[in-house]
Amino acid sequence: MLRMEVQKKGLRLEEKRTRMMEIFFGTKEVFQLKDTEKIAPKTKGITPMSVKEVLQSLVDDNMVDCERVGTSNYYWAFPSKALHARKRRLEELDKQHTEEKQRKMSLQQAVDKSKVGREETESPMSQLKRQCPDGQITSLPSNRGPRGSLVSMTDASIKPGYLKTLITWTDCTICNFY
Repeated sequence: MLRMEVQKKGLRLEEKRTRMMEIFFGTKEVFQLKDTEKIAPKTKGITPMSVKEVLQSLVDDNMVDCERVGTSNYYWAFPSKALHARKRRLEELDKQHTEEKQRKMSLQQAVDKSKVGREETESPMSQLKRQCPDGQITSLPSNRGPRGSLVSMTDASIKPGYLKTLITWTDCTICNFY
């Protein structure tokens, strides 16, 4: 009979960081590394091998303070510091939001200012259709062959209505030019 053992799934780094912060906020004490290596596995299930790495990542992100006194490193974090950090971050984001709002307004004013004195123009095809109302032009003439190569005007493969369309298009273009 096969017996399958359920293996414990390890914690992700973010979960370890959260649990480590719970240790600091819950006790409101100052710890040395060896103290946290003893407490973290027992109370929060963080493996002793990863405690130092997690603690260093918290120090790097300024969530935990670290001070060297003599030959020992002391670590601490108080809930009030986290609250102040969140308030600072919120103020920073509010300031950025205000600056971006002002920037958007100034850009919108610049766009509005640049639109003054300009007219909306039509596409060249709609201009051509408007100028030649007889409806003979459906698209601009092209002198490219099936593979993108130029086709000479004397080529026998030119469609019968092509020359008439080309003349009409040229007449309309010349009339608009003068």
